[in-house]
Amino acid sequence: MDDKERAFLKKFKYAVLSAGAVLSFATALVPGNGGHYAAGLVFGLWAMMPYFIFFAFSWRSDKSYSIVVTGSLVFVMDIIAHFFIFFYGMKAERGIGLMIFEPVWLTLFVLPAGYLLGWLAGRFSEKNEKPG
Repeated sequence: MDDKERAFLKKFKYAVLSAGAVLSFATALVPGNGGHYAAGLVFGLWAMMPYFIFFAFSWRSDKSYSIVVTGSLVFVMDIIAHFFIFFYGMKAERGIGLMIFEPVWLTLFVLPAGYLLGWLAGRFSEKNEKPG
């Protein structure tokens, strides 16, 4: 991995973490929750769990495909979940349940799936780059 690729991955990791923070805290600290911002802060940190785990994993990994695919997949799936909760007209009970368990779902299923897809993409790319 060259310096240019390392610089891109470092920026990408911070971009995913920052975008996840904006998405998580923008929905956790919305006005009109009765002024209970401490609970919103705790909920926002809970919603950041998959992003913290992604950041820790990506800090130790040198597999660029896995980092990019995993970070992108986690963020896209988080946006899709927020879309269904806030814009699709989901009932309040289902929306609350999804918001509570969504970080667990992202961590247990989406992170490993993203890593596996990125690993496969990297293997496929390496195979196609080798002459012969």
